[in-house]
Amino acid sequence: MLKVEGDCNVSYKIECHKDEISIEVEYKENLDDIGENEVMIHSSMADYKHNNYKDVEEELKKLGFTNIKTKILYDIELGWTNEGETESVSINGKDDFKRGDIFADSDEVIITYHMKAEDDPLKEKRLKIQILRLKRMRRRYLKKN
Repeated sequence: MLKVEGDCNVSYKIECHKDEISIEVEYKENLDDIGENEVMIHSSMADYKHNNYKDVEEELKKLGFTNIKTKILYDIELGWTNEGETESVSINGKDDFKRGDIFADSDEVIITYHMKAEDDPLKEKRLKIQILRLKRMRRRYLKKN
């Protein structure tokens, strides 16, 4: 049984297998629960994954979030992942949020997305550091032998 007080949005999942019917509440949004300076999420984190980060950012801004940051993963090597594809979204450190969850509009939102590895501005610096480490390891090895 679902108790409803005030305005709300509810979604059910109904499945029928042979002689059994199962009913599961997918989400329940109590619209009266949203306070001043709060935002109710309209999607789960999984719904944002694989979408372009710009679209995700725009949707979250429209919901009312004011503290949105992005984090780039320079990890596309073979091109199986689209540039700008969202890997994850966290809100106030929480990445398992679901539709109907309520957050402060100022909570930190971090959208992590993929870009080509070759576009990494720190790629050359990382390579130089790796070369220096290998040279040190070589010198230590040669001193011991």
